[in-house]
Amino acid sequence: MENIFEDKVKECLIKENLWKNGYHFEKNPNQRGQSFNFFVVNEKDQKIFIAKFFDYLADFKSESFERIDEFSSISDYIEWISNSDNSIDVEQVLEATHYVQRSFNRYVEVCSNYNCGFPKLYANEKSLKINGSFYGLLIEEVIVGITLDKHIKRINRDSVENNNLFLQVVSFINEITKSLALLNQNNIVHRDLSPDNIIYNDGIYTIIDPGVIKMVDRDKTRTFGFIFGKRSYVSPEQFRGYASQVDFTSDLYSLGVISFEFVLGYNPLKKYIDKTNNPHKDFFRDVNRDIEDDFFDLIEESTTTKRFYQLLCKMVQVERRYRFETMDEFREFFDTITMEVGI
Repeated sequence: MENIFEDKVKECLIKENLWKNGYHFEKNPNQRGQSFNFFVVNEKDQKIFIAKFFDYLADFKSESFERIDEFSSISDYIEWISNSDNSIDVEQVLEATHYVQRSFNRYVEVCSNYNCGFPKLYANEKSLKINGSFYGLLIEEVIVGITLDKHIKRINRDSVENNNLFLQVVSFINEITKSLALLNQNNIVHRDLSPDNIIYNDGIYTIIDPGVIKMVDRDKTRTFGFIFGKRSYVSPEQFRGYASQVDFTSDLYSLGVISFEFVLGYNPLKKYIDKTNNPHKDFFRDVNRDIEDDFFDLIEESTTTKRFYQLLCKMVQVERRYRFETMDEFREFFDTITMEVGI
């Protein structure tokens, strides 16, 4: 079965004049998210491309889709089942496939048209029929490094100097907010900022997988039913299902949670997600209690580090009106800290 997908990738690369003799395929051991993927590797065992398949019918593998082989595109098939008499829950299929298609199309658009620091997109196929399902295919550059969650786990907090850990997290926020500022300038919200969507390589941080990004000025509808992003990192408004109402402060909220995790070595929001009715409120209450104690056990308390802690607290306010009003306001506050530490 894998050979069929590999053949599709090879065909796409040949069409774009990107395939060379000696290239072969390698599994990606870190499969995650809404796509499955593998690497295209050259004769020197260097990863050149990563191929990502988005399965439009992934949520319905147990369903029996009649006559699917008669249709060449997912849109034609969805139109047929919408007008036919069958046992499939058409509304559910429409909602789920529309979400995956929209995610795929936005991924392509942002990577192709906006210079926001995402990996370069080399090729894409919007509708491939493989083994009784439909897929979107993306082929993009490989970002060398490890995911941020692995980097955070590797930090030895028993031996790292307090000032060094503080400089690392300030540098991390500085790098990531450069990309978030570019997104904000283009009215784009990432909506899925988490440690496994950030690649670390020798002090450089790259955001990847903009699959659930939102174009702020296009989607005015209220979206319920999906939590866009990972539950332990999303903002309160995303967690409640108001995915269409997010703005740049929602990304900053996720960045605040990640920054706490960067310092503490654990996600302080995660323990509340499945235990309380209002996890973000309970998390924020703890920000001024145990979390603050843990934070300053690892980072030496000073005028600068206390203001930095205030910055993180403002980023993870439950109500958006108490967060930063603009990205410029955030940078103005944050830049006073970077100047003091020489970043």
